[in-house]
Amino acid sequence: MFKNLRKERKITLLTVAIAMSALTSISATATEITVFGGFNILENRAENSVGLGTGIRYSFGAQTVLPNGANGTTGIATQNGKEVSLFNQGLSIAPNRLGAVINPNAPEYDSLNLAGSWNMTFTNGTDSTIASTPTLDGALPMPFVSSVTISGSGPAPTFSWTIPNTVAPDGVSINIRDTTDLRGPGAGVANIIYNNTFSSAFNSFTVPTDIDLQTGHLYSLEIVLLDTRNNLPEGFFPNLLSVSRSFFDFSLLPEDSPPNVVLPTLVLGDPPHYSFNTSVVAGQTVFIDPLVAIGYDYQIGAGDPNFASVLLPTGIGDNLFDLWLWDGTQNAFIDSLIDLTGGTEHTFSTGGVDRFRILGIETSAGLDPNNTTAFITGLKFAGSGQFTGTMTPLTTQVPEPSAFALLGLGLVGLGFSRRRRA
Repeated sequence: MFKNLRKERKITLLTVAIAMSALTSISATATEITVFGGFNILENRAENSVGLGTGIRYSFGAQTVLPNGANGTTGIATQNGKEVSLFNQGLSIAPNRLGAVINPNAPEYDSLNLAGSWNMTFTNGTDSTIASTPTLDGALPMPFVSSVTISGSGPAPTFSWTIPNTVAPDGVSINIRDTTDLRGPGAGVANIIYNNTFSSAFNSFTVPTDIDLQTGHLYSLEIVLLDTRNNLPEGFFPNLLSVSRSFFDFSLLPEDSPPNVVLPTLVLGDPPHYSFNTSVVAGQTVFIDPLVAIGYDYQIGAGDPNFASVLLPTGIGDNLFDLWLWDGTQNAFIDSLIDLTGGTEHTFSTGGVDRFRILGIETSAGLDPNNTTAFITGLKFAGSGQFTGTMTPLTTQVPEPSAFALLGLGLVGLGFSRRRRA
């Protein structure tokens, strides 16, 4: 609905040729510094483990700045008296991009109007070049995708998702990030090993086999909804006005995995947990797939239907798990004294439950970062609706190297020993 309003505010004279043309430069030695493709993008970023800040961000800079590398060019962007340094993230798909990202709501920026054009000065030794970016006129935040699933074992899984009916994007970009290959300054951002842009109706993607994804390795699927300056599905940075970025960590599924396993978003909160957003139907099994720990807390979101049953995976440790249920009086999880067996569905009492805890995953199975088996859990619900609940891993230590290390930082010593029963 708001898409039409946004389009009315766009400058209709803008064309792809303008967006992709080389920027005007002022320099006595202009051939020494080449600047191409100024960009200015309103980004709406979901929680993620790839090293990107979350929430609303302004991303701006130049797509290509040369020379780069060891004798590279430095850049400064200014607007309304605010000066911001431009840097190279070192991503393999954009090795010569110089840019910056700011949070417009941060204290140092929230009193300024920084949605206009940035003036950029690039310097290399005694040479300098001046360029500018487009403005953010007409830009509105794009919403996130939902109901993201993964299907198929092996190196070419298929992902599917739902685009919100509140928006008609101009295109969809897909990035696959290697969460162990960090690039750029500071702690770094996960490198993009695959990037492509598709039509606005694109909602399913099969990984090309030539990407050579590795078993046991952790990746992140990034789904980007595009609002472009020329209304065409072109993901070139200078053509982007507003985007949403959704992130879903995954590993290759083992053989005989169920189809359409729902992927969560990693939320680095207190405690860190996995958050879901998918449609459910009463009595229909939904499989969810986070990484393995020694236990999990499952809880529905506000207004979600209760859990009616749970089906735990097979092949994890001794295939036996402890079921803990919530005691509202004590405001705590209490051992139900029920052992669950992997592969056998357990039905909760009439009306279902709004939360439960699973313990008993052996440390040897749950804390090995190279374990290729995901803890795929089947859930049925007592009613139909939207599942926006969470799955919080319980762990004893931080597995390295992987993005799961970020998750473990907030889980302090939650260790449990399995009790054997006669």
